[in-house]
Order: sequence, then structure tokens, then C-alpha cells
Amino acid sequence: MRRPSRGRAAADVCVGSTCFLPMEPGKSGVSVLPSSPAPPGVSIGGDGARAAPMVQVGGTLGGAGPEPWAVPWKCGGPPMKCAARSGAIKVSSVLLVAGALAGGLLAGAGTGTAAAADALRRAPAAPCTSSQIVADGAQRTDSTHVLITVTNQGPKSCVLNGFPTVALAGQGSPDKNRPLQVTRQGKARPVQLAAGGQAATRLTFTPVLGEADGFCDSGADPTVAPSMVVGVAGGRYQLAPDDGGEFALCDNGVRATAFRAAGS
Repeated sequence: MRRPSRGRAAADVCVGSTCFLPMEPGKSGVSVLPSSPAPPGVSIGGDGARAAPMVQVGGTLGGAGPEPWAVPWKCGGPPMKCAARSGAIKVSSVLLVAGALAGGLLAGAGTGTAAAADALRRAPAAPCTSSQIVADGAQRTDSTHVLITVTNQGPKSCVLNGFPTVALAGQGSPDKNRPLQVTRQGKARPVQLAAGGQAATRLTFTPVLGEADGFCDSGADPTVAPSMVVGVAGGRYQLAPDDGGEFALCDNGVRATAFRAAGS
């Protein structure tokens, strides 16, 4: 089949038996431009038509300026020449599409990974359990106040919330513990403890007055115990004063603050 006698550029491109001619001789650039509406904001060619599949050699897309859009013609040259040109176009198109897809996938993977990591950082920690929490001791700050500090020794963060329970330890038997009425002070709020983080509560006892065995202002007999049992996060911890003494108090109650981050 003979080629049309129109003046075409030296660099013709064929796909199969179809070749593409520049609309204006002497300009570089060859494109396949099937007719379908262009997306909003994109103008290609004089009438704004374009299609999803496009092949272009040289020039720019997106309406940056007049383009020498091509028209198809039947390749009348040697079959090997047409096949070689067709293969070049196909390989170039595949490489361009593969590169675009790879870039999009990598960008999407990076965004997805960052979003997942951010979601994990913001996810609320689980409540602390007795398998994570350890009570470090009872620090007597004066004759009526004791500071109880607990530590998260688990591998993950947890949330501690609320107030402790308190009982005076029985002599050698948990069955003989004497629960105390806990008067709560302050408002409880969640305390997030990282692994190794600490929280504290302060206990206040009604003091024993006088010397020797002392007496209670209420007229009741003072209570003395070598240790007490503090309930935290479902566990019970028997603690003795850090100064080696005993707990002495009047009445049957204790005031306790809500747990706060240690040092706050």
C-alpha cells in the first residue's frame, strides 16, 4: 500500500500497520490521540479532545502549547521497518506506564506506613493489670502521711486510674487483714504509664496523740500494725514503712488521693 503524499517528518512511527504523521511538517512529536472528552482543566489539541490511552514521542502533554498531533496512515514500507517502529513504541509505552505505576505504589506505601504508625501512636493503652504493676514501698513523709509509689514493669504502656484500697495487715494471715474506710480526695483521671513509668498516691491517717501508747481524740484505742495491704489494679501489695517502724492510727479510716504520675 502506498503512503499518502503529504509531507511528513523524517521520524515516522508505526504501530503494527498504522503509522502516525505530524499535522505540520518539520515539527517534532508524534502522538496517538483517540477522540474522547478531555478531563476538566486539560486541553489537548484544537478541539480539546483526548483519550485515556496515549502514546507520544517528543513534545509535551497538557496543553502547554500547539502540538503537531498526528494522523494515522497505513505503513507501506518494508514489514521489518514497520515492526521495529511498532516495537519501539510499545516498549517505550510499557516503560513509561511501569515507571508511573511504581512511583505511585511507592508513594502510596510510604503514606500508608506513616498513617499506620501514627494510628498506633494514638491508640489508647490498655488498663494496667496486677501482672504489670509493682508497688515499690511505703514512704513515710511525716507522722500522718505515707506515699505509695507503683511502677509499670510490663513491656507495654498501660493506664492506671482511680484510688487504692487499704487494709491493715493481719498477723501472718491475709484473712486477718483489717480493711480501712478510704475517703477519696481529688478527682480520678487516667494516668498513662510507659514501661518503667511510676504513679503515686498519698495516704493520710488520723494521728495518735500523746506519748507511749498514746490515745485517740475520738476516745477509741489506737491501732498499730507492722504493715498494710494496698490494692492497686486488681492486685494486693503488703507494704511496711520504709523507716522500719509501724503504722499507728486512730479510728477505722484513711484518706487517699487519686493516683497521679509520680513527681507531679
